[in-house]
Amino acid sequence: LLTIPVAFCCSLVIAEFDLLLADLLNILGWGMPLSFEKNLLEIQVVSSLGEAPGGLAAIVLAQALCEELFFRGFVLTGLCAHYGPRWALGGSALLFAASHFNPWQFLPLFLFGLFLGALVYWTHSIYPAILAHALNNLFSMAGINLRTYLGLDGMGSSQHLPIPLAVIATLALLAGLLLLSRQPTIM
Repeated sequence: LLTIPVAFCCSLVIAEFDLLLADLLNILGWGMPLSFEKNLLEIQVVSSLGEAPGGLAAIVLAQALCEELFFRGFVLTGLCAHYGPRWALGGSALLFAASHFNPWQFLPLFLFGLFLGALVYWTHSIYPAILAHALNNLFSMAGINLRTYLGLDGMGSSQHLPIPLAVIATLALLAGLLLLSRQPTIM
């Protein structure tokens, strides 16, 4: 249960970091091409209510399940057995970020991969990582669709969080990570 609020805070913090990084890259003239950004957004837009279950299954569930089984279930555990937890966490997060083929979001994806790997390492279970990954994808998909159809950008990708909310989310994330690291293992 602790995974749910920690995953929500992680999603907020990583999204804010991603937006700050995008701003910096745009200033440097290295911003994401609009066509690439458009494609990333269009993948998540649901055109009709009938399309919603398929979109949720493909974007939220399938990605979380498949990516977690591979990157944390296979790569992380294999690297951990041969090279120890530090190399395993870093290596699985690096491979996770690289596999998205998005150099503009490499660092936020790497940090998210570290978070997911830490969940698996601390709990000795892949289920919290699958849940956190699915929630992150759900928040992203919900934010994009709320922005597209209702003009609500509270969870959208174009506005920074208010500073007090960003600070609260960061502190809650750090507190949650500390609590998770001290929980008895699930398995």
